[in-house]
Amino acid sequence: MRKLPHSVVVLTTAQQPTSSAPQPIRRGMTLSSFTTLTLTPNPIVTFNIRRPSLTLSALRSSPSHRFNIQVLNANPLGAQIADAFTRGNKDGDPFQALMQRQADSLEIVEQEGAGLMFRSEGVKRTLGCKILGQGKGFVDVGDHVVVMAEVVDIYEPFGDAGMDNGSLGVRGLAYVDGGYI
Repeated sequence: MRKLPHSVVVLTTAQQPTSSAPQPIRRGMTLSSFTTLTLTPNPIVTFNIRRPSLTLSALRSSPSHRFNIQVLNANPLGAQIADAFTRGNKDGDPFQALMQRQADSLEIVEQEGAGLMFRSEGVKRTLGCKILGQGKGFVDVGDHVVVMAEVVDIYEPFGDAGMDNGSLGVRGLAYVDGGYI
């Protein structure tokens, strides 16, 4: 499978506050299993998450069942965003690390109940998604969970559909044979 290109996106969400953590905890991960399941009657996407996962726990515990998918551009900024989320959430805050690397070219926008959205020339679009069936869109398969979600919003990277951030002619980011293309 190493020689077969896979699309690369970043999932972002927030873990709900608890008594020990009164603020939402940002969670994110790079996905290479993201794909469209169907477009009609509503667009449904699917992807796989290996267990255990702090991001999966955040998705399962979210009362809104919402999260965002950052569709990345095939450029150095898109590759940096993807790379920042390949190491999980245990070894520091990938959001903070990303902000340090792209301080001048990245804005992270918090969305109530829906996670985070990146504004960057490394992002083609952000898909606002909701887990299917009131949170029942999870299927356990071996050591992974297949997640199915409806795309309920599409956000432009700079909030204005008329503004071209240079991404319209840029391919989406993919990963093959150990590198981004």
